[in-house]
Amino acid sequence: MAGVKIAEKKMSKLSLEKIIANIIINFASKHAKEKKCKIIKLGVSPEDIASLAWMVKLYIIDMTKASTIFDEMVVSHKPPSIIAYELDLYLKKEDSDQIQKWIKEILDDNPKVVSDIKSGKEKAYGFVIGRVMKISKGKADAKTIKEIISEEVNK
Repeated sequence: MAGVKIAEKKMSKLSLEKIIANIIINFASKHAKEKKCKIIKLGVSPEDIASLAWMVKLYIIDMTKASTIFDEMVVSHKPPSIIAYELDLYLKKEDSDQIQKWIKEILDDNPKVVSDIKSGKEKAYGFVIGRVMKISKGKADAKTIKEIISEEVNK
């Protein structure tokens, strides 16, 4: 799903309509092809696709989590918000506090990364984001991580 990763990087700048199109193209068409049916026969309502898109647009989830949720929507026909809750895919306030602690530890242990970030090297953000994603087992939101990194580095 290389298209998902590319689209995810630009998601914040996309309109809701483009996010919906991305979900249909990347997720719904994949399931329809696997089941050899039309997208409409997957049992996922347009309203649920729109709700999923809003969750992405508002940074409640990222596209990777949206993919997981869509997979479950096809099977269970539950709304995306219920699935996100059941699978514990929401980013909670306490998660942000924990993420901040992890980032602080990573930055304290890697002063070169801090200087690289301050000098504008985007790859340095990737290093920290990758470490936090590994620690959080993929539950942390990359945008939130990057915002917290910026806050920590600019203190």
